[in-house]
Amino acid sequence: MRPFGSHQVLVVESDPWLQHAVARWIEGAGFECLSVSAPDEALALAQEEEADVAIVSGPMEAWTPAHLAHALQSRDADLPVIVVRPSGETARGFRGRRGAVEEIEAPLTRGAVMRAVHRAFEWRDASAEDRARYRELERAVIAQAALVREACQSEPCTEAGLTSAFTAFLDRRLPG
Repeated sequence: MRPFGSHQVLVVESDPWLQHAVARWIEGAGFECLSVSAPDEALALAQEEEADVAIVSGPMEAWTPAHLAHALQSRDADLPVIVVRPSGETARGFRGRRGAVEEIEAPLTRGAVMRAVHRAFEWRDASAEDRARYRELERAVIAQAALVREACQSEPCTEAGLTSAFTAFLDRRLPG
């Protein structure tokens, strides 16, 4: 179990030297680094630990970085994944299911990796705030629906009346 407030970055890199360098950059920035060299190890580790961000790099046997990103996001749909693409290769515009997927080009530099990691954390934090707002709105809609149901039991309701009541509710709840 990790300490409260610590952030974990999963690094999947087959080159031991590069894996060590990226881990030092991550740890030097105050994050905890979980390093593995193969996709299967990454998926097994994802079962045990909950990373906040993943970096997927290097040649992988029988896996593409996009496939590994999707496999990791099938376990955590909101996991931001940073995919490292070979130098000169055209950007593919990866998109995860819900989590952000960003591409950075090799060769890796400390600055490029850390900028991508910080953007991923910003995205994850904003996403968490959005989920909290959604849950609040969902609770309010359920409460309003209960009130409408109760009102309909006391007198006949028409579709137009329900639509009007629901629209008025949303007008009060949603900004702008």
